Amino acid sequence: MFSGKSTRSPQAAEGSEAANGLLDRYTRNVAFGILNLQQTLSLNSYVLHGDIAGGGADAAERVKQHVERLVRKRPNQEISITVNGIGEGHTALRGAAGLVLSSHLKLVI
Repeated sequence: MFSGKSTRSPQAAEGSEAANGLLDRYTRNVAFGILNLQQTLSLNSYVLHGDIAGGGADAAERVKQHVERLVRKRPNQEISITVNGIGEGHTALRGAAGLVLSSHLKLVI
């Protein structure tokens, strides 16, 4: 999922209960944002970037676990959550390319 260096705190990495609790609460809040988008737009793919991407694969996996618990399951709908470890510009470029393709192929967003 994420190949870059994790910026997770040493306390969370060492198993500090307070640090792990804070990381879990943060990832749950991100998952609630995805839940709101999912219920409103019914998207299947989400790209995490910014501060949450700095948490690496561990933070992304926690977000995914929270999303799986929170989002109502629908038939034939698999939600994909990935981390953009390349940089902010690539995320914007991918989003713009998706909009161009959707428009060109006349896909409903």
